[in-house]
Amino acid sequence: MSCLQSENINSKKVDNLFKWLNENGATGLDQVEIKPSPECNGSIGCFAKIEFKKGDILAKIPKKCILGLGQAVQSPLISQLNEYAQQEYGKKLDKQVFSNEFMLWIYEGQCLIEEKDNHWKAYLESLPSESPIVCSWDENILQKISKTNLGSAVEKEQAIFQKQIVFLQSIQSKYPDLLHPEITKYIEWSKGNYLSRRFVGKLAIDGEGKGLEQYGGKMGCMVPFFDLLNHKNGHKVNFQHDEEYVLYVCEYDIKAGEEVFNNYCKASNEELLFTYGFAVENNQLDVLPLKLMACDKKGKPKEIGVFKVQRQSKGGIPKELFQAMTGEEDTSQLYPEEVDMLLKMVKQKQIVIEDAIQQVQSLLVDGKPTDVKIEYLIHYLNGQQEIITESITQLKSIQFEEDDQYEYH
Repeated sequence: MSCLQSENINSKKVDNLFKWLNENGATGLDQVEIKPSPECNGSIGCFAKIEFKKGDILAKIPKKCILGLGQAVQSPLISQLNEYAQQEYGKKLDKQVFSNEFMLWIYEGQCLIEEKDNHWKAYLESLPSESPIVCSWDENILQKISKTNLGSAVEKEQAIFQKQIVFLQSIQSKYPDLLHPEITKYIEWSKGNYLSRRFVGKLAIDGEGKGLEQYGGKMGCMVPFFDLLNHKNGHKVNFQHDEEYVLYVCEYDIKAGEEVFNNYCKASNEELLFTYGFAVENNQLDVLPLKLMACDKKGKPKEIGVFKVQRQSKGGIPKELFQAMTGEEDTSQLYPEEVDMLLKMVKQKQIVIEDAIQQVQSLLVDGKPTDVKIEYLIHYLNGQQEIITESITQLKSIQFEEDDQYEYH
């Protein structure tokens, strides 16, 4: 979420960002410093110049500087694009392809690359030059995890994104004066920066409703400066907003020189990688997704559901999984065949994860990762492996009585 490279922290782009925010009414930016974060692999972070007490307002960002779908759809560009799309496709328009978020990504890209100045240019130019999310990573790295649950999710997302690019190219070919000729090259950048930096959409709505509640309240939005704050698991944060500003209210005392953190969400490493492009070591929120399949009356396979197995300290195998396997609400009695079936499912996952670990380890040099992305994948795979090991131990420890039943608590 905060991936401006450390060598760029004193660049003109960052200075222009702060200048633009101050000119539009931001406060508190003179009380913080942007520099490399030792806790976050050297990516930039925000540090307090002065002491803050719990309840103090660290900074205020004006809502006129917050970018959400509401701001995009009010622009002539997106209005015209939407009109053309409706003319060309009508009811056949695929909303998964021409989604609200896709319109915002187009708007971001166009505002960045157009030659004339616009309201958002200083902010957009300050963003990382590459998309940080895992879907944008080098294919050589992604191939190593292709059979994992994360790899499958990436593949599906990339397929949708490719349809979006094809759709945009078709619009460009028919309406060449609407968009910048290079717009398709910037959509992946727009998508990655939006997804990895978004806040709740309601922050983009101003007192006059110009953020368009019907859009802004249901999507994310981009909040300059606050999106520079690094993530910290379990960290309490308090973002407040009124008609004109979004405020960061300190939940802790912060000493001068200490880093100011955000907490993006309570998420597993799989979710963190997919959405933000990073993972944390020993993430206690990690889960092992297990897809339960069955056959319908015609013998065709169908998905019953995806169930998340947690670490033992967080509950381990959920009862809902056994309920789905037995088809009964009461799962106090389990049978050997049900436990064996689940054990086979977990061991199948074990084979996939162990293979992925070996493949990722092949990228190490002298036993060390040369790219932080490899380190993140190791964190993800280690978490999966630990849950698998705990789950196998739990299932093997089940002792059945003479009537081949086990009371599950």
